[in-house]
Amino acid sequence: MEWTYWQKVVIVLLSIIVIALAYRKFLRWVGGNARFDHHFAFLFPLEQHPGNKLVVRFELPENDAVTIVVLNEQSSEIARLIEDQKLNAGKHSVEVSMSAWEGTRFTCCLISGNQRIERFFVRVEERENIT
Repeated sequence: MEWTYWQKVVIVLLSIIVIALAYRKFLRWVGGNARFDHHFAFLFPLEQHPGNKLVVRFELPENDAVTIVVLNEQSSEIARLIEDQKLNAGKHSVEVSMSAWEGTRFTCCLISGNQRIERFFVRVEERENIT
């Protein structure tokens, strides 16, 4: 192969890199310089405590209205822990009793702003100690 072929390949690759970098810079200019991932809520792993208690802990990066629902295996809502409640930025937790829930597999959904976070969990049955 001739040198002119490789010159063309290098020029095309460099052109693609320049276009990609310019497009990225354009997107940052349109979207602002703030990184988007700083504005997302975080749903911690769910904790099951003795007595069929479920603890849902989450963190909000800014003040927002939050809804937390629990769905069963068929994606039917079985509990609404928080309904469009205005909460301040920071860490929050909600404790709920699971004794009235039927089934063992559930999905906890945190809805905040334009995002929806889901955590799946399996209820661990408590066993009585028989001696």
